[in-house]
Amino acid sequence: MRAVFVNHLHPDAQHIAGVRLRSLAEGLAGRGHQVVLLTQSLHPDDPQPVDIEAALAAHDWSRPFVLGCPPAPSPLMASLRAGTLPRPLRVAVISWLYLTHGGVFPDWYRGTRPYWGNLAKTFRPEVTLGTFGNTDAWLIARKLARLAGSPWVMDVKDSWQAFIPAPFRSLLAWRFKDAAAMTTLSGSHLEAACRLFPVPGTVVHSGFPRELAWTYPSGAGFRLLVTGGLYGLGAAMVAGAVDWLERLPEAERTGVVFTYAGTEHAAMAESAARLSRLCRVEIHPFLPLKRLVELQREAFLNLYAKSTAGPDWFHHKVLELLCAGRPMVSIPAEGAEAVRIAAEVKGELGSCNGPRSLAEVCAAAWARRDRPVEVDRIRLAAYSWEGQAEELEHVLREVVP
Repeated sequence: MRAVFVNHLHPDAQHIAGVRLRSLAEGLAGRGHQVVLLTQSLHPDDPQPVDIEAALAAHDWSRPFVLGCPPAPSPLMASLRAGTLPRPLRVAVISWLYLTHGGVFPDWYRGTRPYWGNLAKTFRPEVTLGTFGNTDAWLIARKLARLAGSPWVMDVKDSWQAFIPAPFRSLLAWRFKDAAAMTTLSGSHLEAACRLFPVPGTVVHSGFPRELAWTYPSGAGFRLLVTGGLYGLGAAMVAGAVDWLERLPEAERTGVVFTYAGTEHAAMAESAARLSRLCRVEIHPFLPLKRLVELQREAFLNLYAKSTAGPDWFHHKVLELLCAGRPMVSIPAEGAEAVRIAAEVKGELGSCNGPRSLAEVCAAAWARRDRPVEVDRIRLAAYSWEGQAEELEHVLREVVP
């Protein structure tokens, strides 16, 4: 099968938004398919790709072909994203873009346009898939599919309710109703998307490298590890840690390391300053997965913030954290789907609603810090990228003529 995947963020960007389609494309390539991953260039001023036809002909299709296109220059779009436009003008520009273009990244859309014809005629995709993200990925995937005479598939990895302004949700959903199939990040995403799009839907989770399912923790956990976005809850996490640590004997406190790893490292460093009198504090920026996994396996408790921005918000870090074989907890309480998956693979996922309940969870996890969680690794492996790429393969085969 020949497929073009469209995602705004380049796969080499140090951001979680670049991971899903890169990993699924790699999974499909590993199953013998040819996949072009069409993205924005890593940097806006990167040179335009040249001689695509020759590059496609010479490519090793055991891995995806990454085609990163710099956006077309647009002072208006640069001002919009820099936040320098007055609010009334900003609202007017965003409204105009959604109504006339269908998305708010027309500069990236125009940047990819010179390559549509070449991809359609030379690569001849049998299917295209765009991820939301943003609607421009869908616009590009649909346009390329029409040129190639192939179906297109919509992937929903982000919350429509959280990312699309309310006045445009129904209109935009109507504009994209011609997709042949739909994949979503989670069951809650699927439930929400099915109310908007009259398209057959399938859950394809964002997973993890399969080998993580077979990596085990060793020794007693000593980190209280926070990963990912904070969603304004960093101070509550620190308050819960302080509450617990102040009641912990000093001799034990010296063995605790409060650790954060993620893009909000500056905010967490500010909140966690008050912890330095009680335990060691380590603050890391975005880390390579290998190092992050090491930290997760060293944790007596893996803690993360649960976003409440939309009812369909699902944190796929749940799957990654299950691999660590350590207790984990969300603040506030997790949704039913995450709880079900954790129970299915015999993981331990707790919930807390504030600092006091977090302190209680910390105390319980610390008391059993030398006993890893006996996760069902076989069931867990089904949620790996390789397992989910197989699910995606089934969806794409159903729509390819």
